[in-house]
Amino acid sequence: IFAIHNSGAWRTHYTISPDGVLKHSRDWNYYSKEYVWNSISNRMYFFRDDTIPNDLLFEAIGSSGLLQTPVDSPYHEDIGWEHPIRLSGDGRWVLLGSGLVLDAQTLNRSPYGLANKVTDALWFAGRWITLRTIVSVPQLQEWTGPTLELTRVVQLEPGFAHSLHRLTSKHMLVISVPVDGIPAFTILDQQLQASSINIDWHNPMNPKDVDDDQTISPLDVLRIIDKINK
Repeated sequence: IFAIHNSGAWRTHYTISPDGVLKHSRDWNYYSKEYVWNSISNRMYFFRDDTIPNDLLFEAIGSSGLLQTPVDSPYHEDIGWEHPIRLSGDGRWVLLGSGLVLDAQTLNRSPYGLANKVTDALWFAGRWITLRTIVSVPQLQEWTGPTLELTRVVQLEPGFAHSLHRLTSKHMLVISVPVDGIPAFTILDQQLQASSINIDWHNPMNPKDVDDDQTISPLDVLRIIDKINK
């Protein structure tokens, strides 16, 4: 478990074992509205939202829970440090809410980025899907290729953009807030078409792959146990 607290100098970051034992802590660290884990490189990405100017940093965490010294970007100035912080599926790129894209290893800026700011972003089926509000209408955008070309736009019911979530490898969930204030939940497939998933968590094509994420893992058993408990 990764945790932060405002004790110590500035903020203190902690790692805690599954049985509740403190593994390591590091003072003189930063507060961020979110901390995003890169499972490919074992790094935690975050902003220093309590410092001016802001900056993007990562903190490597060893297998034993040892927190390495944070590394910040080479810019040290305000060039688009806006939430959210999102990672590509291969862990190579960091996409920010400003549309800025940086190399996840060096934190150097990519020559390519999005043409506009976004409320949320999701690496889905090999490309970036983003969500934003434009003239009081939530809008999905699809960005493809190494140059991040805008290839598709989908308008939702008037209201405000909220967030994007992966359900399976084939399905994503879009949350928006229409003008009536009641959250709307829309399930889309890989082509950004309205879809649905089996809410009974049964996959007739491959029963052992309960959640239809194309892999058979302990999570499939946990899905069933969770349903039984509920």
